[in-house]
Amino acid sequence: MILTKHKIVEVVSHKDDAYIYAKVELPGEKHVNFWSVHAEARAYGPYLAYNKLVTNISQILSAEHAGKEGRAEELGGLLASPEMAAALKIVAQVPIVVAGDFNVPSHQDWGEDTRICGQLPGAFSGSGQRSGPNLVHLQ
Repeated sequence: MILTKHKIVEVVSHKDDAYIYAKVELPGEKHVNFWSVHAEARAYGPYLAYNKLVTNISQILSAEHAGKEGRAEELGGLLASPEMAAALKIVAQVPIVVAGDFNVPSHQDWGEDTRICGQLPGAFSGSGQRSGPNLVHLQ
């Protein structure tokens, strides 16, 4: 859902409600391209990391790509959408905002200071950053 006091001039929703796109008109004939995301919530990596039946990072990563409905695929669909392709061509003139509930840990949450939270062998790369799909794909 996108709530704004400004005029919405275009709306496109993802077929599975993973995200909705809106072009919003601001005062002064300016626009912003806005996406609201609500990604798949099942098989959430941090919860799986504490599940005693999960024994390696590949099990967590496979859950992130659970068929065509996984979070990674949903965000990949957003990034590959015609609306995003068009928005990226004019991003210098029209800002892009992607916000919402990604149901994925931030790569900034997983570092040396939180290493103790990742009790799973291989959960962290040598740099201390969590490997695998995360919000860094949108940066």
